[in-house]
Amino acid sequence: MIHILVTLIVLTCMLFPLSGFSERLKAEEYQVSIDVPMGWEHDSADNFGYVLYDPKTPRKAIKIRIHFPPAGATSPKEQVHISLATVNQHRNGKPQQLIRYEKPVTTQGGIQGYLAAHGNMADGNRPYVNHYYFKIPSGKIICVCAYIMGGDKDTEARMEKIILSGLELLPYNENK
Repeated sequence: MIHILVTLIVLTCMLFPLSGFSERLKAEEYQVSIDVPMGWEHDSADNFGYVLYDPKTPRKAIKIRIHFPPAGATSPKEQVHISLATVNQHRNGKPQQLIRYEKPVTTQGGIQGYLAAHGNMADGNRPYVNHYYFKIPSGKIICVCAYIMGGDKDTEARMEKIILSGLELLPYNENK
């Protein structure tokens, strides 16, 4: 009997591992919440959007930034090229960014969006910053940037999992 119980516990742990998330964080200005990875911190000193980072990485190289991208797009897909042009206008002598690939995405909660995976011309196809664009209930578009500078394909996949499994819309009150 005890062997059956131990086997059931082991199988349950294998099928339903701990998520590795410590808390749900609300970024109310952006009308979303996201599961924060265990040990990650909010960077309150960075005032360009809402920034979460892994303190184990040097120079906060692995982080997520939620912000409003440049206005003008009517859809997440259209936002890709508007944002890329804006980013490249401000590179100030650094290598231009390029889109390594782009694709539609859907969060676990059903939010439809669009991903533009950026690289820069100096590093070719190496991950740099992935931009996930979503339209929120107010009609605005938000960008959830996954900074993976110096990362590899595994880091890129982990960041995508954090965003697509953990991002949710907050209730919207248009009278606010």
